[in-house]
Amino acid sequence: MGLTNIGTAVAIWRTDSPQTGVGSLTWKFKDYSTLEHKAGAYSVPLTDLPRATQEGYTLVFTSSDYLSVPGGSGRIVGAGLTVIDTSIHNALYRAVCPHGPASCHRLSPLEQAKLATKVTLTVERDEHNPAVAGYLLVDENPTDFAPELKMIAGTMRRLGAQIPTVCAVGRSLPASSHDDDGPLQNAFERQLRNVSPQWCDAILLYGYAPLGSDPRPNHVDWTMSAELPKTLAKLRTTGWDPTVEPLIGVPQAFVFNPRVYVKGGKNYRDYFAIQSPAGLAQQTTAFCEAGADSVIAYAWNDSNRGGVSELGTNANLRQGFRQGLANCRRIWAGLRPSPG
Repeated sequence: MGLTNIGTAVAIWRTDSPQTGVGSLTWKFKDYSTLEHKAGAYSVPLTDLPRATQEGYTLVFTSSDYLSVPGGSGRIVGAGLTVIDTSIHNALYRAVCPHGPASCHRLSPLEQAKLATKVTLTVERDEHNPAVAGYLLVDENPTDFAPELKMIAGTMRRLGAQIPTVCAVGRSLPASSHDDDGPLQNAFERQLRNVSPQWCDAILLYGYAPLGSDPRPNHVDWTMSAELPKTLAKLRTTGWDPTVEPLIGVPQAFVFNPRVYVKGGKNYRDYFAIQSPAGLAQQTTAFCEAGADSVIAYAWNDSNRGGVSELGTNANLRQGFRQGLANCRRIWAGLRPSPG
């Protein structure tokens, strides 16, 4: 497959038969530069945008809708930031799974039409909005949304939408080299039914240590030396091509030791392997060494409670992410990352 950039038009040659070289030429009239060589964090409140700018961030991402807040777009642009907007993802999930995972269903023609209308309104709202760098379509979910995603992509093409779409998948990392990686790999692969170049212009990849109900051992290989190559190879089987469609890496920038919450009237405690500043720098660098075009750390402040530390509250984690980002910027400039 080859790539030619002509303004905002990307000409993509996909080889259908490696033996004969037979293939097809398709065009994507989108500007992927909004997702290239960017750095940022997940769940940065509007009130913290100036702090994000001070950290050198240029891209933010959250499950809430920044743009529905009066003046939200202006505040994002005024801070020198852009956002991956979740409006279409939220509309899709509410349509297909209105009452949670147990309620997921195939949409009727009327439900499809209502979803297409919401997509249309979002695209028309943002046609000239400099705050929007991309649209999240699906987020680390094994539920089969493929028919709806195909419909959304068709709607966006008919509208001539030029803002790139983002599909997010998650790959848990073994807590130690002795852990069985098979279940973690299988959980990742179940998400791939929602990944296709038909509707994904970019891939966002989360990389977290596994969750547990008791303290986790801190033996994670934050360089992801075994898992990341295997994960990227599996993504390529979906048709994703990293020479065309950007990769956004999401390192673990949090400590839950534990996170506490109430669900269904019961109290819960969640633990993750504890991330260190050095581990965060390693993981961020590893994403960029593997070809990540941008990096968005999870998280700045996602409002969890308990023994929780994140970028917004932990200066050491911020320093670790800074070090990783410095290495990424060297890699993006064609230089070697700094040692250590």
